[in-house]
Amino acid sequence: MFRSSSSKHGHARRSGPLIAGLLLLASASPAQLVNPSFETPGAGAEFDGWGQFGSVADAFDLPADGARCAKVWGPFASTWALSGVHQDVPVDPGQFVGVSVYAGHPASDPLTGQARAILNVEWRAAGGALISYQSFDLLDASDPTDTMKLYERVAGPAPAGATAARLVLGFLQSPANETGSARFDLAAFTDDPEAVHETLQWLDFGDRTIQFAGRTWRCKEGADLGPGPNTFSQSVENVWVDASGALHLRMTTDGSDWLCPEITAEDALGHGDYVFVTRGRVDQLDPNLVLGMFLWEYQESYAGAGQSNVANEFDVELSRWGDPLAEFNAQFVAQPYTTPGNLSRYALTLGSPDDLVSHAFLWREGQVVCRAWHGDAPEPTAGTLIHAYNYTGADVPRDEAPRVHLNLWPIFGAPPLDGMEREVVIESFRFVAPPACPGDLDADADTDVFDFAIFTQGFGRAVPALTGGDFDGTGAVDVLDFATLAGDFGCAPAP
Repeated sequence: MFRSSSSKHGHARRSGPLIAGLLLLASASPAQLVNPSFETPGAGAEFDGWGQFGSVADAFDLPADGARCAKVWGPFASTWALSGVHQDVPVDPGQFVGVSVYAGHPASDPLTGQARAILNVEWRAAGGALISYQSFDLLDASDPTDTMKLYERVAGPAPAGATAARLVLGFLQSPANETGSARFDLAAFTDDPEAVHETLQWLDFGDRTIQFAGRTWRCKEGADLGPGPNTFSQSVENVWVDASGALHLRMTTDGSDWLCPEITAEDALGHGDYVFVTRGRVDQLDPNLVLGMFLWEYQESYAGAGQSNVANEFDVELSRWGDPLAEFNAQFVAQPYTTPGNLSRYALTLGSPDDLVSHAFLWREGQVVCRAWHGDAPEPTAGTLIHAYNYTGADVPRDEAPRVHLNLWPIFGAPPLDGMEREVVIESFRFVAPPACPGDLDADADTDVFDFAIFTQGFGRAVPALTGGDFDGTGAVDVLDFATLAGDFGCAPAP
């Protein structure tokens, strides 16, 4: 929608009902819409505060709020034409705006053919002249009837010369003069940057949520989305949690398209250790597929994405990237991956369909410490460690609000080499917040002489990163780690 073609993830054409998002938009807006629920009649128009064109009336059959909603139907112009209602709000050049509205169509007068309900944001100059506009499809004949669904969109940036954003809610009719009508209700607008940014995080996601690893996750839904472009499905055939609590991600085909799974945690967890445990032969993943376990934050603009980590992304990715003979099939990466030092690839070799592998990265200020090890023990040993990578480059994610995502997708939309559906299992996910006492080695919530005793046993030795007194993730217990321990000595939780 507003993302450069080189970006890894794209925005959906639709989003599911997000009641909290609507409340956020409505409460944060410094420029509220007049008569957002279409309850008040206007003088010379159907609704107070709204302009109108074409075929517009009030209706009482599908209100999302109050007793009335707006009914809009075709102008029957025998060409592509629009009926609708509109309202202006002030904006400044460069500004992004968030809009939301409930829309639906009744079974007694459903959308047919190519007719559809749309939401446009028109950028207007001081005299009202149209500068440009952005258009968003909301629903068409394939959508369920007799239900009002919340749609949220973000438009921007406002072009130079713009003084107003005109919200247009319309019924678009083709030259076939299709029958049917759309309903709109409870519209909201915001130009508050925080509300707009939060809305952006969910535009690619549908109605469905799942419970996994003690957290709520939302499921991605839509066509022509990144990474890819691919089609993502929230269906239970593509993502589900089994009776043991393990997550299944399955890429399926409907005969004409490949459907991919992706989920993201509702909460942004912040600095801490992200640990993903896979089960099975993920080392034998089809060469055209990618299993991603990563941080990502949607942004209003992706300018400069090729030079810096605009999306606050950090990835664990299992893939041969289309090469069946590739030596490496796994990697840790800060984006952009083309920056020297941002990519660490390694070979993952397993032997059993029951094998467990832990893939982890500790994200903290100025550093990401990565480890992969056999099994699901809390930390690796010298015997279980597969690979370690200590990243301290310029593209460490900023301490903002990236969320953790999990997905399975084909490179450039290419199907598996043998054309067969594929499934991976994420046995578990855990997030470990930074400890209150960084020098606590015996996990008793303080730093004392017992921690010092453990530290002296490892001093001067090479160890798996973040174990045995290696506080800085370098894989060695040295004087820098001693400085951390000494600085934290005596730390204890508040009574």
